[in-house]
Amino acid sequence: MLGQVLGERYELKEYLSTNPGRKTFLARDLQTEELVIIKLLSFGLDFNWQDLKLFEREAETLKSLSHPAIPSYIDSFEVDLPHLKCFAITQTYISGISLDRYLKDGRVFTEQELKELAKSLLKILIYLHGNFPPVIHRDIKPSNILINNRSGNSLGDVYLVDFGSVQTLAARDGRSFTVTGSYGYMPPEQFGGRAVPASDLYALGGTLIYLITGIHPGDLPQKDLKLEFESLVKNLSYELVSWLQLMTEPSLDKRFSSAEAALQELEFPSRSQSSKPKASGLVTAPSSTQIILNQNKNALEIVIPGEKFAFNRNQIFGITLLSVIGSLVLGVNPLIVMVLIPSIGCLINTASLKIRDIFTIDNSAISWRNQKQISLNNRLQKIRNFFLRKSPGEKFRTEGKVNLLDKRANITHIYLLNCLEKYREHQTFYQIIQVCTKEKTFVLPALTIDEGSWLINELSSWLKLPIEVRSQTTKR
Repeated sequence: MLGQVLGERYELKEYLSTNPGRKTFLARDLQTEELVIIKLLSFGLDFNWQDLKLFEREAETLKSLSHPAIPSYIDSFEVDLPHLKCFAITQTYISGISLDRYLKDGRVFTEQELKELAKSLLKILIYLHGNFPPVIHRDIKPSNILINNRSGNSLGDVYLVDFGSVQTLAARDGRSFTVTGSYGYMPPEQFGGRAVPASDLYALGGTLIYLITGIHPGDLPQKDLKLEFESLVKNLSYELVSWLQLMTEPSLDKRFSSAEAALQELEFPSRSQSSKPKASGLVTAPSSTQIILNQNKNALEIVIPGEKFAFNRNQIFGITLLSVIGSLVLGVNPLIVMVLIPSIGCLINTASLKIRDIFTIDNSAISWRNQKQISLNNRLQKIRNFFLRKSPGEKFRTEGKVNLLDKRANITHIYLLNCLEKYREHQTFYQIIQVCTKEKTFVLPALTIDEGSWLINELSSWLKLPIEVRSQTTKR
């Protein structure tokens, strides 16, 4: 289809995206020579009248809107060609990079950038919700938010695009409704077809949480429908965490009632200073951890013990089966084999599992030692960590071999990685800390969320380096 001219005016230049029955292209307006976006809704076998209603609603809504941060309506028409029969909408093209692209590229957002982004989007929502009837976007997510003209001191210009799920409050009269939106960003009321202006606030809150944790809101743990993200963002201020909690309240009664209220609270937090918890740099050691932290103004040492080995039910079954087979093959009493196999296994594993990892930093360098402990001295060393699996989603912390790394003076970044591992129906969260020099990286592995938050804050405070948050998701 590329190169095709539709409506005797729009030349298709680049394919952008597709959904069932719908395609989006970048096109050139032959009258103005400007780039435009053209959306097509085909009359094929997958044609749905509800899709047509949404398509027409998008066109009518864009006609009524005029805001520099959202696309403008240009034209709509019907295409009736031998090989193509569809409806078409054209709208202005906005050049920019989506937040989704930034996430895939590993872009890290600071708290100040999050606030700047939130303020820009809230001002757009104030405009949309201030129409009569209010316009509800219903699909706010990273791929529908664009940024351009970014500079070192500014996030840049922020745009909200793709009004394909848009709804006005007047449009929901009647018994039938269409549930639209994206999983992870829809609040409970939107699943029931009851989208209200505060529904967009929930989606915006979920988007911001994704940016700072790197974990899709649909993959975050929940309790009573609330997203549990607080332990992943202990480098954020108390005020911003509280604000995000209110933005993503599952109950409409507890969520901000309007974009104006959310913006007011973001700019002028109403919570008293006396109600704040300890500053992030003073996060205390979790009561359940076996990790030991020793520090003074000249040195910092983190001792990470290996975990004890224990057989699970599958291993016990395997030992029993091997014992029976071994007794038949060797002609030995099965009880002797049952004792011998786990004894040998324990001896092999004990050699590594009892060794401790030690990470040390002092005023001249950083090192890993695997007896054992860690401290910073004249050299920076890297330990390669090996994991022995206990069960799906669980790991043993063990030691590995030590390699010479670098001098401490070259340390440039410290990263907190929020890791999500998926295995069938299981999923596990854990954290990894990376200390990076100009050329190499070494790692504190397989930390619990509380351990990671505690240690990264201690390292940040001691090294006087900012915490940078990244994420990774693995499937196996």
